[in-house]
Amino acid sequence: MAEFLLLPFGSAGDTFPFIGLGRHLKDRGHHVRLLCNGYFRSAVESADLIMDEFWNKQEYLNTMENPDLWHPVKSFNAVVGHPLMARMVEEQHQYIIEQFNRNPNIVVVAGTLAFGARIARETHGLKMASVHLSPTVILSVDRPPHLPTMAIPAWWPRSWVRGFYWLADKMFITPTMNKVVGAYRKELVLPKVKNYFRDWIHSRELTLGLFPSWFAPPAADWPASIKLMDFPFYDNANPDGLPLEVLEFIQSGPPPIVVTFGSAMRVGAKLFQAAVEACQQLPCRAILLTPFAEQIPQPLPETILHCPFLSLSQILPYAATLIHHGGIGTMSQGLRWGVPQVITPLAHDQFDNAARGEALGVSVTIPGARLTGKNLAKALNKIYDERILHKNAHAISQRFVGIDTFRMIGDELEQFARRPPSTKFRT
Repeated sequence: MAEFLLLPFGSAGDTFPFIGLGRHLKDRGHHVRLLCNGYFRSAVESADLIMDEFWNKQEYLNTMENPDLWHPVKSFNAVVGHPLMARMVEEQHQYIIEQFNRNPNIVVVAGTLAFGARIARETHGLKMASVHLSPTVILSVDRPPHLPTMAIPAWWPRSWVRGFYWLADKMFITPTMNKVVGAYRKELVLPKVKNYFRDWIHSRELTLGLFPSWFAPPAADWPASIKLMDFPFYDNANPDGLPLEVLEFIQSGPPPIVVTFGSAMRVGAKLFQAAVEACQQLPCRAILLTPFAEQIPQPLPETILHCPFLSLSQILPYAATLIHHGGIGTMSQGLRWGVPQVITPLAHDQFDNAARGEALGVSVTIPGARLTGKNLAKALNKIYDERILHKNAHAISQRFVGIDTFRMIGDELEQFARRPPSTKFRT
């Protein structure tokens, strides 16, 4: 049996897929260890997995209070350029090398922002697979993603797209990455990286895209190592099902709207206020999901229920519509359960996900910066009146029948684990 070291980095939407993968790999008889934030300890332990803490719970919560985290331009620096990131990269690299020295055959499975794993791959030639949960980080010229700052027009010549990427890299990406990993890589006498997000974050041996080709058709200029799987579904569902209070609320009237702006959202009071106003204008019932109750308007009408957490896989089968920020995990759950969506992108991959949802005919988009109760109510009325989104969403949900993403990933990683480790690697 193989030994896998899983390295997620980010919010619940970034971490839960790795927990689900870890549990699947363990069920197949492999040794599994997760290195992740202390905020997710209970979820990891409930999956009966070994966890080493990387960045503690309070540091995670403090980071979530930064409003720049949800700004279309400032968000990259808020996450990647976080003041603690350079230290975390170094500590992550050193931790991985300790595990490699203990077992040179260990397989590292690294999320997009697990930069220390990329450095370990360079310094020690260990086996590392990259995992991308969203297609946004694959900067294709042939099929450009919808970036937070702009949608690249389809009519642009390839030279213009390359020029735009060059400018964005020169102004935003490389300066931040040089501060976060550049100095440490120089200390390790590693060669200079020409473009971090074009080449460096993708493993040349195996890069897994955890999304299907019908959601993000592969482009001719994608790295050859990328293999597409499907959406991974693991959301720490309660084995006892939905709480009694929620079941009673569901049964007391028409199907409710489910509203969430992400597990990490701590500055969403205006977004939740807009959702409440829209529901009162229509009128309709709703369930608001956030662990941070201070964002919820008070008092709530009897037609609206607030819950700190509900598994989307358990609540969406009862939902009329899903209103959310456009995180890939939330969006894919909506696709899975055939629920029409209103997406309010704020930053990160959310604008690209929203654009793909509209292209599939299952969602409408209201940028988070322009969300009001009035325009949200208008969008919901459109969904209810035209019904085409319901039809399209139901058709898309049929694509998930018989799909077992973790089995697909497990098969790929087992084959990867059987490969001999490299003796030397440089970018």
